[in-house]
Amino acid sequence: MKKTTLKVIAGVSAAGALAISLGAVSDWYKNWDTSTWFGRGGSNNIVQPDNPNPPIDTSVIDGAVMSDGENNGIALLTAKLPRSAYSANGISENADTAYILTATITPDEATDKRVRYTAAWSNADSEWAQDKAISDYLTIKQTDYALTATVECKQAFGEQIVITCTSLDNSAAYATCLVDYRVRILGNSFVGQWIAGAGDITCSFNTKNTDGLVTAYLYADSVMSFSVSTDKSVGSISDTYTCTATITPTSDIMRLLPNATAKTVLLDLTTSKVQTLNSAFIANLFGDNVYDTAAFYNACSGTMSSTALKVDIAYRGENSEYSYSYYFGIDYRSVKVRVGDVELDDTTIII
Repeated sequence: MKKTTLKVIAGVSAAGALAISLGAVSDWYKNWDTSTWFGRGGSNNIVQPDNPNPPIDTSVIDGAVMSDGENNGIALLTAKLPRSAYSANGISENADTAYILTATITPDEATDKRVRYTAAWSNADSEWAQDKAISDYLTIKQTDYALTATVECKQAFGEQIVITCTSLDNSAAYATCLVDYRVRILGNSFVGQWIAGAGDITCSFNTKNTDGLVTAYLYADSVMSFSVSTDKSVGSISDTYTCTATITPTSDIMRLLPNATAKTVLLDLTTSKVQTLNSAFIANLFGDNVYDTAAFYNACSGTMSSTALKVDIAYRGENSEYSYSYYFGIDYRSVKVRVGDVELDDTTIII
């Protein structure tokens, strides 16, 4: 699971336009834009966590998940292994998920407690499972028919697997557990498309664009449609996610606006979001009476080599959460400064 980091420069032009340029920076990524608003990046002077885009810890997000099946004379206990315990249990460090299975035989006085663990597709004739070997996706390691075995999930699979533990002494005594793979989000694409208002009809952005520099223009009072799309793994069970974009000014620009108040704009991107990008939108981020002032112009100039806004994309499901972050700056050359007064050098006219 990779995060993506993009660099963006965005702004509002003297004609009231937001000019944004977006380019790729590294391979841990995220982004937002106003016509290429969102992107992650920044310079060494950015005040942010040591690692603003840490890799997702797959040890705490279940890929393969187990549930109880049938049993007769044998009970199975399942325990998920933390990644830190993989090496000690002979699990590959590249494994997706790992479990320990422990069988309990009844009665306790049984003299032969040896068992055999096997695995099979729940429906070997399903479209996904046909001609696929389970060993490419999941392996069971057991020594001398012991009661304990380790299960290693190697990669995502799209059909349920049934693990069966059978007594060697009595084939009618058995227990099963069901192994499913929960569909995971592998990557995110944040997209903006100009749909109305004044401006360049090519005004759009897509954070999947990481090949070079992309430039777009967005004008005040124009309307953008924001949406997200995801790359997902295969799986036998899925999750339903809500998605939000949280837009927050960075400390880089706020320290240059001592009289402004940093605010947060929250967009619900569970479905495509249509947003008017006008002075009120900027006011919702920096406070009133900031948008068209010399102070804002100078602050944008001061952050040309760093960032002004951070956008956090958050997916929240019933069983897992994923987050992606993007950064962008505001081009001072596109910021409008309101005319304060008009004076004539000489108000006397002699004819």
